[in-house]
Amino acid sequence: QGLMCPEHKEEVTHYCKTCQRLVCQLCRVRRTHTSHKITPVLSAYQALREKLTKSLAYILSSQDTVQTQIAELEETVKHTEVNGSQAKEEVSQLIQGLCAMLEEKRATLLQAIEECQQERLASLHGQIREHQAMLENSGMVGYAQEVLKETDHPCFVQAAKQLHNRILRATDSLQSFRPAANASFSHFQLDVSRELKLLTDLAFIRAPEAPVIDTQRTYTYDQIFLCWRLPQHSPPAWHYTVEFRKTDAKAKGLKLWQRREEVRGTCALVEYLDTDSVYVLRVKGYNKAGFGDYSEDIYLHTPPAPVLNFFLDNRWGFNRDRLAISKDQRAVRSVPGIPMLFAAERLMTSCHLSIDLVIGDVAITQGKSYWACCVDPSSYLVKVGVGLESKLQEWFQVPQDVVSPR
Repeated sequence: QGLMCPEHKEEVTHYCKTCQRLVCQLCRVRRTHTSHKITPVLSAYQALREKLTKSLAYILSSQDTVQTQIAELEETVKHTEVNGSQAKEEVSQLIQGLCAMLEEKRATLLQAIEECQQERLASLHGQIREHQAMLENSGMVGYAQEVLKETDHPCFVQAAKQLHNRILRATDSLQSFRPAANASFSHFQLDVSRELKLLTDLAFIRAPEAPVIDTQRTYTYDQIFLCWRLPQHSPPAWHYTVEFRKTDAKAKGLKLWQRREEVRGTCALVEYLDTDSVYVLRVKGYNKAGFGDYSEDIYLHTPPAPVLNFFLDNRWGFNRDRLAISKDQRAVRSVPGIPMLFAAERLMTSCHLSIDLVIGDVAITQGKSYWACCVDPSSYLVKVGVGLESKLQEWFQVPQDVVSPR
């Protein structure tokens, strides 16, 4: 007799893939399994037997791999035991060092209090002795009384001269009485709230958090200039590792990551890139706790052609009163010029500005090239383009064709 349905006492004939349980004919028609994937037991048997056979065959054929992985795990266990013991020993030594420093500090502070206490007690005991000398039966008072009985004038003067100074000091001390030392030790109190907080916050160092790519400062040209920053409350990083690889939709597998290791700072320059390609980049930080998580991947597209590097040619006859080329010949700036300022002052109205022509010092004869320019946001009118060399003389000779009112 086969397996029976515990609910309907019928022989199970089907298998519900959704519930992953054997069901009988009555279970199949009940609402419990409505819209479920139900298959005959034979089909489930064949499918499961095939999967089990394949899995078992794979395991049996991978015995060498299993043994290798067991050996690797056993080696990892040994390293875990050794590294764990070493970590505990290091922490114990550090805590013992803190305790030794605290004990040394404790002895220093107690010594300072002890010295101050002894100094004050000595002053107070001396003051007590001075006051005891003023008592009726004390030596100084008794001696003074005996001196007063002296009737011989020269002897009296000789004896009373030094005694009188002692009596004056005692009188002043009596009239302006004040303890020679303060009994309070309030200025020897310690505020350890900051130290207690530091001890409370004492914890194992953490690896840096995942860096955040700074998209405002990151750009690609003939090189990729990648910038990033750590989150606000992230542990600091000693250095970073930048990884990048070229993405190729036609390639069957992913290309291996290329690395730039031990990058100091939060910027890196990636060079020697292919044109018209998409590169994916990511960053992770490192400190004593090890490497942190990777940043989110950023995809950057390189220029569609080789970058054309050129300088602005200052040999052509542009008006130097209206244009100024930078020393590195990479930038040009429009300046009003003295004649225009004089003209504007006379007219007191709007004036017209000519568009002066500046060209690069490299001529392109074939192929395709890529270049880019940055325009100042305050610029009024800028025209950028590529022209035929044979037309340059015409453009310079007919400036009225490129006049624009401001």
